[in-house]
Amino acid sequence: MSDLVRNGELVDALRLSLSSTRGLNLVPEAVRAVLDAEAWRDRAEIRTAARERYGFASFAEFVATPPLDGLGMDAHDIETILRAHDEHDTLRRFKEACSHQGARTDLVNNVHEVERPQGNQRSRALARLHRDRPDLYARVIAGELSAHAAAIEAGFRPRTASVPIDSPEAAVRALLRRFTREQLSAALRAGDD
Repeated sequence: MSDLVRNGELVDALRLSLSSTRGLNLVPEAVRAVLDAEAWRDRAEIRTAARERYGFASFAEFVATPPLDGLGMDAHDIETILRAHDEHDTLRRFKEACSHQGARTDLVNNVHEVERPQGNQRSRALARLHRDRPDLYARVIAGELSAHAAAIEAGFRPRTASVPIDSPEAAVRALLRRFTREQLSAALRAGDD
């Protein structure tokens, strides 16, 4: 078996473990295998008849690029899974691989000049759910609930709705879908005070 095919099998195993709630316990081992072999750098995609060849200059690009080229994942989601399985060494290695910029020379490689992003709303919600509401976190990971809906259910985020502002009538119609006339009248009276 060629190294390219072996690398393709390792990447496929990681992709499968990430896509199945029953396979989440296999994620740490699959991440380690991909990192050890540096399978993301150069591989044959085993799910295609032509065995297309894929490779990336950086691990972070591999993680973010949609399948079949990459994993199509948010790195913070994988970090959350590794934390949930108490895989501190694998988590450290994963974060280091994601932060390494590879061979690109067009990026600033100075942490003092560039402020690091703090993650997106979904990853922050997942981290908080994992810490404070593991029951809802499990439902999100299982695909039963979105991270946003779980954060609302947990009380971490308020329920919101869009209201058109092109006319007062359109705004009122939108609000009447959420509140009764009495509630809106009371709110208007309270606003006058």
